[in-house]
Amino acid sequence: MRGAKSLRQSMTHEIALDLLRSDPSLLESPLVRKRLEQKRAHAGGELYEQCLDIWETLVSSSDVAGIEHYATGSDGLAEMMRAVSPLGCLLSEDQRLHVIERAHQIAA
Repeated sequence: MRGAKSLRQSMTHEIALDLLRSDPSLLESPLVRKRLEQKRAHAGGELYEQCLDIWETLVSSSDVAGIEHYATGSDGLAEMMRAVSPLGCLLSEDQRLHVIERAHQIAA
């Protein structure tokens, strides 16, 4: 069974993907770029850095299909990509709160 954090990351990415499918230009948001910069400033480890490099490429090229691959994947790299993802900033506060509440309910 998956923990609340893993469920929260998956649910966040499902919502973010829905938003990006409707409007890929959301990837051009300064919030997404700022979030990547913040994560890079706190990067710890080679794999973390590699994941941020991949995110920067996906965001810069507006590669929604590539984002979907990592956002919905079940392998270790996909899980790490979700953990360092900048896409949470695309969700509204209400969406974030719903994800947190729902993930805790499911994980309980």
